[in-house]
Amino acid sequence: MGLRDLDLRRPGPIWALAAGLGLLLAALWGARAAAQVELLPTASPVNAAPQVLEPGAGAAMVQSASAELGDGVVVFEFEIQDVDPLVDDNEDVVIEFIEVHNLGSAPCEDFAQLGLLDESDNFIGLGPGDPALDMAAECFPGDGPITWGVELDLSGDPLVVPDDQARTVRVVLRVADTTRLGARAQDHTVQLRVVLHFRERVGSPPQDAAFTASITDPEPDRVWNGGVNVLLPIGFSPRPIPLSLPGRPQSGPVAAFQVCDEDANDHPLRVAELLLKQGLQGNARAFDLQGFRLLVDGAEHASLSAPLSSDFDRGGAGLPWTVNVDVPDEGCRTFEIWAVTAQGAMLGRTIQLTVKLFAEEPVGWPLDARVAPVYESPVTVMIGSGALRLPTLTISGVRSRVPLEVLGVPAGLGALELCDKGIAFDPGVLTVEAVVPAAAYEIQTGSLRIDNRSGRVCFTLQRRPGAEPARGLDRPERVAELIVSARDAAQFGKESALLLQPVRVLDANDQDITEQVLVISGRVTLALRGDLDGDGKPTVRDALLLALELLNGCPNLDDELRLTADVVVSPGAPRDLNPEAVPTCRPMPDPANPDRMLPPDLDSADVVAIARMALAFGFDGATGAAAAPGSASAALLPLQVRSLRVLPIKSARTPSFALRVEGQGVRAVALTLFDLSGRERLTVRGRGGALTFSPQDAHGRSLANGVYLYVVRVEGYDGRVWRSGVKKLVVLR
Repeated sequence: MGLRDLDLRRPGPIWALAAGLGLLLAALWGARAAAQVELLPTASPVNAAPQVLEPGAGAAMVQSASAELGDGVVVFEFEIQDVDPLVDDNEDVVIEFIEVHNLGSAPCEDFAQLGLLDESDNFIGLGPGDPALDMAAECFPGDGPITWGVELDLSGDPLVVPDDQARTVRVVLRVADTTRLGARAQDHTVQLRVVLHFRERVGSPPQDAAFTASITDPEPDRVWNGGVNVLLPIGFSPRPIPLSLPGRPQSGPVAAFQVCDEDANDHPLRVAELLLKQGLQGNARAFDLQGFRLLVDGAEHASLSAPLSSDFDRGGAGLPWTVNVDVPDEGCRTFEIWAVTAQGAMLGRTIQLTVKLFAEEPVGWPLDARVAPVYESPVTVMIGSGALRLPTLTISGVRSRVPLEVLGVPAGLGALELCDKGIAFDPGVLTVEAVVPAAAYEIQTGSLRIDNRSGRVCFTLQRRPGAEPARGLDRPERVAELIVSARDAAQFGKESALLLQPVRVLDANDQDITEQVLVISGRVTLALRGDLDGDGKPTVRDALLLALELLNGCPNLDDELRLTADVVVSPGAPRDLNPEAVPTCRPMPDPANPDRMLPPDLDSADVVAIARMALAFGFDGATGAAAAPGSASAALLPLQVRSLRVLPIKSARTPSFALRVEGQGVRAVALTLFDLSGRERLTVRGRGGALTFSPQDAHGRSLANGVYLYVVRVEGYDGRVWRSGVKKLVVLR
């Protein structure tokens, strides 16, 4: 039968074939139906960058004439487009069910309400007076990557996307109130995925079919309970603060930081109160201060006046200070806190301020105090107009140089009068040979008097005209040096105090700061000949250190250590010809005959002599094994701390810990333990870079289980001191 023989008016095989093709087309069309709806993020700012979602004033989201968002925030906006890529089906998209999932870490408890807005600013699926979805009632926990989900049934009032047109949907969240969030919600994340369940008539003939489509927010947001979104420390020069005088209060900066409000809401932030407290590294007391000043953006804002309570002192509860500084929405303010010294403050005491910030957002709605941020000053500020110091040193006692130093004098040192009292020393141990001023200073003509019988040096030091004065703001600066030697060979190993007693001190502006300057006297110890590591006696370790240095040309031996190591006079060496010369480690040309080389002062004879001296001092060879070559000369290097660890000793019956400091030039370590109130509970010390300890109080009683704070002090052979930051230690039995 040919095509012409078919009767198209009667049912038959051709109709069956047509029906089958129709069903196939409908199935294929249904398979492509998801492509009929395209979901795209809009160019809205809410999609462009992560937002910070914060609690508000408890204003609910509700549908009235239009949507009232209250404290709700739009977190995601997308567009639903009806697209017909093959043929226009002339059918609308009818959305009857919507799921919203959170793929971030924030749980249901972080939110109060959720709603969906259309392009007309109406809540989808809500009638007049209806509140947005209650998260406490409707939110359910998810599985796998889904933290939680909610469902919106729109079957009674579906969302319709007209054929070939688009609709905009915005997801709105209201964060739970501040007390409900507490401290647990900080930095929880919100990344929403929206799943649409819709129907559309497709195929030929058109038939209803059900489909799904989903879209995920490209930028996760985060929950923050605190108002202060940015607390940024600002560097400042820790200049000493002079003591106040009658009618002339003196103040200086002790803290500087910036506070910013960067969140998704439109509320301004108010820093309502500051809580001021002395940090662990400061020691000034409340009676050392008259009060504090607050500068905001450089302008005077508030003051806190005396009397200040002892709550300010280290370990105290802190001083509350109502300041009410408003920070504009999406803006920042700069805070500077200046301390005002008392007239009777103790010179040399220091302030290391910690500040706790209590905020309101919106204004009048205090945020939970548990999440109040804390600023801790990275520096300490000294009370007084700086310091004059003679350091504590171990010296060779062979024309050694002892520096007279200035620390923290903002205007710089102008003149120093040491006549009358001067610098006192033990004449039985030391002799002072000369006083050498620094380049910027000179000794007043006729003022220098050195009395090695009574042990006193007097002179007047003054700045040269036009020279830059020593301030010592970043590090101590030398203004003069004492050239000292041991009185005789029997004095090695002994020590002498250096008592600094200035009569008058002027700054570079000719202001008398005598009563404002902290005076720090020093002490020198005459190293025993051959004692290179400063442990108080020559040992085989010292001999090994010298041997290792000789192999490398003595790169780590300064003049003082070379003089200490030169225990045997080498015939024909530079020091044999000139006792005031610095010992050499290599052959040197003879100044009188360049073709002739002089032998070195330091050689194997000194190594052998130091080893013999160690035996004479009762050295126990079993405890003096040589250090590894890589660390043997480390004790001669400048102090450098590379790492610090406190580890529990698992084999101990009672809680015990081992402190290990790795670095170079480490002479001794000390660890001080505090409880959380700042009270000192334990101090332990050890030689070298290691010690072990058990957490016990001064009476030998074990400390209770809990969290403690500790600070480590490391002393170097070069006289420098390194301090760690405040660290935590957990004691658990």
